[in-house]
Amino acid sequence: MNLLTKHSTIVLFLAISAVLMGCSSSNPVSLPADGSADLGPVEMVSDGVLETLETLDLPRDLGPEEEVSCEPACGSLQCGQDPVCGVECGPCPSGQKCVDGLCESTCTDTCESLGCTCGVVCGESCGACAEDKCLGGCHCLCTPTCGERKCGVDGCGGTCGTCPEGQACLGDGQCHEPSPCKVDECPVHPGAGEWTVSCNAKDHCEYTLVGGDPHDVEIWVPAGSFEMGAPDGDLLFAEDARPKHVVTFAKGYFVDKYETTYAQFLRCRDDGVCPDPTGCGHAKQDECEWTSSYSPFWDKEKADVIPGNENRPVIGTTPIMAHQYCKWRGKYIANEAQWERAARGSASFLYPWGNAPEPTCETIGVGTCKSKYVLDVGSFPEDMSPVGAMDMAGNAVEMVADVWMHDYGYLGAPTDGSIWGGYPNTQSVNYIDRVVRGQAIGRDVVIILGLYRRDIVAGYYTWELGFRCTREPE
Repeated sequence: MNLLTKHSTIVLFLAISAVLMGCSSSNPVSLPADGSADLGPVEMVSDGVLETLETLDLPRDLGPEEEVSCEPACGSLQCGQDPVCGVECGPCPSGQKCVDGLCESTCTDTCESLGCTCGVVCGESCGACAEDKCLGGCHCLCTPTCGERKCGVDGCGGTCGTCPEGQACLGDGQCHEPSPCKVDECPVHPGAGEWTVSCNAKDHCEYTLVGGDPHDVEIWVPAGSFEMGAPDGDLLFAEDARPKHVVTFAKGYFVDKYETTYAQFLRCRDDGVCPDPTGCGHAKQDECEWTSSYSPFWDKEKADVIPGNENRPVIGTTPIMAHQYCKWRGKYIANEAQWERAARGSASFLYPWGNAPEPTCETIGVGTCKSKYVLDVGSFPEDMSPVGAMDMAGNAVEMVADVWMHDYGYLGAPTDGSIWGGYPNTQSVNYIDRVVRGQAIGRDVVIILGLYRRDIVAGYYTWELGFRCTREPE
């Protein structure tokens, strides 16, 4: 009941009360015989005071009820009732609920939880497919790429087939008789181009690039552990290789069978990625003329390798030049842990070929009976490591990716096979001392070659310094 209605009721009540009171007063009201009467002003008693209705401040024309207006104050509220008028601020979209005036999703699924590679899950984009072929709004239409492959993965999460009992699927996708390799199965090579796989003399999977350089050969080093560094004792030149520590590779890697050759490096130069291997790095030619005497295989006038030297280890490179080449091949400079495991094997031999015999001029070129300068890669058949890598002890000294951190050996070195100090991927790192491994041909000192490590002064890149690359699996 509104205010006007209440006033009407009060007035009617007072009027009736006044009539009744008049009937019982000492001044009765006389009514004509026809029942009509002019009552005049009606009086009533309120707390002993007579007042007429005409003196009351009451509305005479009650009229229709008036509408009361209200301005909602939703503000930042998306849903629920506003605090002023109690009206709804708005509904939430499908799949959402109202929480404290805000619409929140009731969806808890994710692209990862559903395994979706395309489409949208709970407002999150899971990716796009080639030609917009997203099946069921979750999975891209995939065309298996088996080709001539009879086994192994098909590129779509399935297989190209399984091998009959007694045969094994090798990296070429073909079924073979049980592999003589020490590993159960040779993984698929992740590099560009076609690679053939075989088991080398050390029973490791060896890959050769079809139509590539004869030295485009890589070896698979499986996951596993080995003892890195020198044991306690009086081993020659092993002071910087302590303390001995166990390094564990959670996954395997590919390592180049040979040191990088001139022929391989110059393909990178001709492709516009690598500079000339003169030892100058990115300095101007007139700022490093002295390096020409350290590169007996380089024709400075023709800016090319002297014919007949294409298969020697490329020398006169800097760490950043080596990094450029390996990256151009989809690889990395071998880090120290990768290099030592490939050189010493899981048995952690003192030399690449075992714990004996000691190296000689005939086996790795100690002294000058063979040459003062590096020879063609693979010139020392005895210098083969437990995985089948060549020249890990002699020929060129090899720079590795790691920084020479301090003069306290392996204190603080990582134990997961990772690089120590960062890859040489900026201009400034040419001036950071780095680790080198192995011994150069023509040296007279016999060193424990699987353990010997030293630093090379920044900017000092000579005729004896080469490198090799490693590659991550898929």
